[in-house]
Amino acid sequence: MFRFVEHQADLAVEVEAGSREGFHRSALEALITLLFGGFPPITTPALDAPLDNFILDAQGGDEEEVLVSSLNALLGLCQIDGWIPYHILYLAFTEGSLSVTFSGQKDQTKQFLIREIKAATYHQLTIQKQPTWKARIVFDA
Repeated sequence: MFRFVEHQADLAVEVEAGSREGFHRSALEALITLLFGGFPPITTPALDAPLDNFILDAQGGDEEEVLVSSLNALLGLCQIDGWIPYHILYLAFTEGSLSVTFSGQKDQTKQFLIREIKAATYHQLTIQKQPTWKARIVFDA
């Protein structure tokens, strides 16, 4: 679950879930919603075109670094490489890393992005893990 919250100059979202996987999934879905207007994206290329799988890999020394790294990797996949994610197929965690497999389409024109985001930030980022996984994430827009 996620909800957007007011922030002075940037974009912020509060993410909460009952598990580590649910938390990271919700954070990724929130970013996709910011980029494309929804998850799955509201406006997309021809849906009759086949979907492809693509993988995001992120590493970090702690949970906050893994989160920020994964969000920034997704920004690169969407804004630079032109991927439009439709589904999160699965998440795999290892010590200090996260791998996410998406299905989606490439959009070389990048015309379906509704906004550009510079980066996910560490600004006041602390992940609370008990009783649920929860954090406020600030994006530099």
